[in-house]
Amino acid sequence: MSDGVPVLGMVNGSSNKLISEAKCGYVVVSSGNYRKLASIIISKILNDKESFEALGYKDRNYYKKNFTKECLINNLCEIFKTN
Repeated sequence: MSDGVPVLGMVNGSSNKLISEAKCGYVVVSSGNYRKLASIIISKILNDKESFEALGYKDRNYYKKNFTKECLINNLCEIFKTN
């Protein structure tokens, strides 16, 4: 995410949730679903490269808002303050 590269994930669980929340790429609903992965590559990436590249900007912005060192330290400090 920090590089601003769109994500194509074949994942379950929290990784799936993170990619969806950040709107920074495409997620194959269940890991192991190679047919869905191939379909996304063809329809979303190869046929619409501009939209796929735009996801990279969303990816980078989400990273800046949620995962920079400063952001993580601030979040940690808030946790300590509340406990």
